[in-house]
Amino acid sequence: QPLRMRAQLTALNDKGPEIPGSAAVALSSKMAGGYRPQPGARACVGEITVDEYLAAIDEPENIRLDVHFNNHNA
Repeated sequence: QPLRMRAQLTALNDKGPEIPGSAAVALSSKMAGGYRPQPGARACVGEITVDEYLAAIDEPENIRLDVHFNNHNA
């Protein structure tokens, strides 16, 4: 059966402005460690993991990530 995934990221305590920039911080940190993405313009999906993204957030206790799965036909 096909599944549908829905993820919701909620920022608490005025941490919303960190959400867009944290992906860039995570990717920069990964590249500083030697990672080199494929060159060229393209979607960056898969370049960082959720754990790498959450680690880049200044105060991760103020971020809630909810992931829900359900049957695609439901």
